[in-house]
Amino acid sequence: MLLKIILYSILFFIIKTFISLELSLMGINEYASYIIAILSALIIVFLLWKKFEFTLEKSIYIIVGGLITGFISFILGFIGPIIITPEANQGPLLGIFITGPLGFTLGLFIGWLFWFKKNNKKNN
Repeated sequence: MLLKIILYSILFFIIKTFISLELSLMGINEYASYIIAILSALIIVFLLWKKFEFTLEKSIYIIVGGLITGFISFILGFIGPIIITPEANQGPLLGIFITGPLGFTLGLFIGWLFWFKKNNKKNN
């Protein structure tokens, strides 16, 4: 249960951040975009909470997938700009704010795919 709460909290934060960013880029008021993002993320997470059942095995696959992919993408986004353009002092921010979180999010999905594939082989 605790893993489910942690996973959905991370998912809520990621969804809220992306929706808020997209709405603010579209020119919507900062506070309105934040409120819309929070409400949208709450609805999405609530529906997912009701729809999907989490087991310990599934949670481990998802979290490990997120951590591995997030770590690799963070390192690539952090060190890559330092190697490519050493004179740019904001290069490592790419890894911290963009490639790390996106890699973690993608890794959560990849971890779920691995779990899903493994369970389909068991059932067949």
